[in-house]
Amino acid sequence: MIKLLHHIGCDNNAMEQKAEAHWVRLNPLKRDGNYHYHSLVGRVNRAAQFVQTQEFTDAHTNRNRQDAILRDRFFSALTANRNELLKNIIISAPTELHEIKARFHREYGDMFSAVQAIGTKRKRTFSEFLQDHVFKYDLFRKSDHCLELLSDLGFESAFCPYCNVHLVGIAATEVEQHRKAYVSVDHFFGQALYPYLGLSFFNLIPACSFCNQNDKGAVVFELATHIHPHVESFDDWFEFDVANAADLYGRIERLRLTPKMAGRGQDRTGDDLKIVEKYSEASLSSLNEWLNIYRAEIGVQGRSLQALEMFRKMILASVPINKEKILTKSNGKCHRDLLIRLGIAADVGIQFT
Repeated sequence: MIKLLHHIGCDNNAMEQKAEAHWVRLNPLKRDGNYHYHSLVGRVNRAAQFVQTQEFTDAHTNRNRQDAILRDRFFSALTANRNELLKNIIISAPTELHEIKARFHREYGDMFSAVQAIGTKRKRTFSEFLQDHVFKYDLFRKSDHCLELLSDLGFESAFCPYCNVHLVGIAATEVEQHRKAYVSVDHFFGQALYPYLGLSFFNLIPACSFCNQNDKGAVVFELATHIHPHVESFDDWFEFDVANAADLYGRIERLRLTPKMAGRGQDRTGDDLKIVEKYSEASLSSLNEWLNIYRAEIGVQGRSLQALEMFRKMILASVPINKEKILTKSNGKCHRDLLIRLGIAADVGIQFT
């Protein structure tokens, strides 16, 4: 709902330093200064050799000579100039990742998505090979490195940056005596289509499983059609409103999203992630409770200063007054928007920033 750098209170330079630290963690060095066997660079170098073997051909591809040339060219590009392109893939901002995607499409066509089949037997795709043996996101996801990344992004305990409804975070487990991330990590640019972005710092978005697995799934996200939490704030573009004007005077049961300004008319973030649908009657219960109290005790003539102050405290205990704190409260943005829309915030002297 807000840019992740605003959530953690840092600037672009500090976020770029976090990306650099991510690269370093992915590529530990041995005492002699060379990359460790299990480093990303090490895996890329071994994969470059393996794709030339008969074992790889038997398991993953047909014998198309052009495919072999493209694979060799791909790995050569990654490792050229001391792994310059590989590092750029890991640390580059989303707009630069978009350019890398476009470049790879021009140079390699559908090499990363084409299904290889010989007779009735389906062979593993090159994309699957990269996911399983090179970028190995699943291994990263189980590692302490992933916990460090989530912590760096302010998700020790926070609410999903997509929907702002469900809690995501890191907790200690009593049985296994170590920390565990109770959070799904979304690849904004899906790794099935772009396996080389499986570990890219700015492509890893902490999210709830409802948004990531249930709703996004295989939906293709692009910068032109969906709001990227490292690039833009959903809060800057859209606001919550009541779906029915009559609800302004009764119980609020349904919501809608309305644009704050022009510029993202083709945006599908709200629809594809079913954001409004996540705000069920239960999630609106606090708002309706505040609304009932306001109508009965606060929004009336002769209200007591004590009742007004108690009401203000009740609101501010659950609703972030600063935009940068939206992800620290469930429904933080929704509550802010509707308290403003209903005129309650202004009436009781709460000024959201």
